Amino acid sequence: MLKVDTIHGITFLGNQCQPKERFGQWVSFSMKVRWTTDKHGWIKVSCDDKVIYSAEAVATNQAPHCYINNQCEPGVKKNPKRIIFVVGPVMAGFGYEWKKYGKQSQFTDIQPEGITIKMRNMAVTKIAQP
Repeated sequence: MLKVDTIHGITFLGNQCQPKERFGQWVSFSMKVRWTTDKHGWIKVSCDDKVIYSAEAVATNQAPHCYINNQCEPGVKKNPKRIIFVVGPVMAGFGYEWKKYGKQSQFTDIQPEGITIKMRNMAVTKIAQP
């Protein structure tokens, strides 16, 4: 999951893909994965052809980061048979602790002008080369 905020810019697992100062400019994003249930998997994430995240010798059928929105349960190893590919924004909100954070509701505020995401040349291929 790519995360976007006005402090860190665009990030993947805490690694910066695009700084906030470049918001509104195109950024090339690539994620290549060797899907496996054992330690023979790998993942490589690049932005504008610069590798920002890489992992080798990992079971890639497990979520690389665990949080409630991706149905991850800490300590529970799942065995999915396919990848769910979703493109678009996710508004996670603040859950049941919204009052603790001083928010007006549990939902994330959206700026008056809304959110715009433009994508082009998307592709999902069966064979990825590292």
